[in-house]
Amino acid sequence: CPYIDECIYPCPIEPHKLFDALNWMDKEMVALATPKLIGSKPNAFSFSHWLAETILSEEQKNLPSMSIVRVSIIGASWKEPYPGWVEKSNGPSEFFVAAGRGYLRSMKGDSHDVLDIVPVDIPVNLSIAAAWQKFSENNNDNITIYHCTSSGLNPFRWHEMSNYFTEYSKRIPYEHAFRRPNLSVTSHSLIHDSYVFFSHLIPAYLADIGLCLIGRKPHIVNIYKNLHRTLLQLESFTIREEIQCSYDSLNSLRQLIMETNNSNEFYFDIRALHWPTYIESYLIGTKRYVLNEDIHCLNGAQKHLNNLRNIRWTFNTIILILLWRIFISKRPTARNLWYFIINFFVAKFVRFFKILSAGNA
Repeated sequence: CPYIDECIYPCPIEPHKLFDALNWMDKEMVALATPKLIGSKPNAFSFSHWLAETILSEEQKNLPSMSIVRVSIIGASWKEPYPGWVEKSNGPSEFFVAAGRGYLRSMKGDSHDVLDIVPVDIPVNLSIAAAWQKFSENNNDNITIYHCTSSGLNPFRWHEMSNYFTEYSKRIPYEHAFRRPNLSVTSHSLIHDSYVFFSHLIPAYLADIGLCLIGRKPHIVNIYKNLHRTLLQLESFTIREEIQCSYDSLNSLRQLIMETNNSNEFYFDIRALHWPTYIESYLIGTKRYVLNEDIHCLNGAQKHLNNLRNIRWTFNTIILILLWRIFISKRPTARNLWYFIINFFVAKFVRFFKILSAGNA
């Protein structure tokens, strides 16, 4: 698997020449050139980080002593200011809301791959500690690189996230859910496409038809169109090789912080993070800080989930009965088998009831 060392990898494109070119390009030209420019990078955001590191490396002699903290995916806070705190609706938070309200039912990705997410307070504390170390050393000779990721220290798999999320989202439900939360992660395109068709598209169109019938504006299909566009962008992170990183600088700084007895105040050791508790806090945080819902009033949301469950059971039962009736009406053999099974169980029940009555007598 790919390995990333604690060094700056020069960008093959000279940053300042690229900036000059972008100044005279219009939006359409930039959009056409972007895939070629970013190359193997998953998106323009990651590519811009690469450019920034290259510029810092080139201008190092003219800049004060510095460190670079490379962070993977930033999620809600672990401890500070509150467990599960999130400032706004970012990528992971939108994912939680979409899955928690039952819109997102399937994702394409390897369920055994690592979800490399890091609580936001960890890179904040790491940045403060790294700046303190640089100031203490007074060393301007090189740029220190820190890898702030969870994959190599406390790996959290997609299938674990899916299981914990489904469990806790039913215990701490969001209001106005479209369907009951149930997230599936699969790397098989056929299975994923089937899930999307039956669990995304069909319910969306049925819901919009229902909204039209009661005189309301249909909007569920548009929600799914936006959701599917977002999922396509996320596939570069959910379908990829696991990346290994060097943690030498991080380990040295952690040891130094422990020696100064500041490890509790400036904590950044993600190995101590308990993922099930974190996912539960994340759900509470998105409910409170993103959706502005009261976490102490869950009865209404729970009742709504129960109603959705009853609707699903009723709908599935009706579909099964209709399919079975169509099947046995056209096949005499199947109809005779059905009657035989019914008569068999009725006879067994009558015999059991007679034996039970005789015993009581």
